[in-house]
Amino acid sequence: MALTAFSGHGRKTGWCNLPKLLMIMKMIAFLLLVLCLQVSARSNAQTITLSERNAPLQKLFQEIKKQSGYSFFYDEALLKEASPVSIDVRNVSLAVALDLCFREQRLTYSIIGNTVVIKKKEPQVVERAD
Repeated sequence: MALTAFSGHGRKTGWCNLPKLLMIMKMIAFLLLVLCLQVSARSNAQTITLSERNAPLQKLFQEIKKQSGYSFFYDEALLKEASPVSIDVRNVSLAVALDLCFREQRLTYSIIGNTVVIKKKEPQVVERAD
């Protein structure tokens, strides 16, 4: 059984337009894929807005988690030693917001996947040149 298509004029045209149709379908699929990836990239590039005065780091972490979806992993004893933070930023990246939160702390952070890991800063070793 052969598949055939009919034009509006009542003649058989066959599937001679099939390659053109497949090419159009491939282009549409490619454009949809690019569009989905673009939306995904935008959702990962979220910005942070914070405005707090003398706030504990835990409060800032909760607000950052609400805005970005990133989780925080830390030892509560470390945060007890942390000093309160005053911060006022609008539409900055996660890294910039965290850099400002930890600017005058004895703590540091690293981002692993969607988790921010808080740890104690390693002491700076200064080598002397003789």
